[in-house]
Amino acid sequence: FEKAEAKSRIAQLEKQIEEELMRLYGRLILETQITQSIKIPESHAVARSITQHAPTSQQSLQYRQLTDELLSR
Repeated sequence: FEKAEAKSRIAQLEKQIEEELMRLYGRLILETQITQSIKIPESHAVARSITQHAPTSQQSLQYRQLTDELLSR
């Protein structure tokens, strides 16, 4: 039960931070979000980008979307 409660608190804190950032920076905030995954620290450990280490992962797709979003600004 404590683990679930801790996850809920973390989720609430993340939501509060996101809302505060949106309030402060508005449209400067990018839409693409990178979700957490063990694949990212794994890619760092082997000194490869996420797109090289796990090209079909959700995070690899998200980083590609982030790149497209940045290039379109």
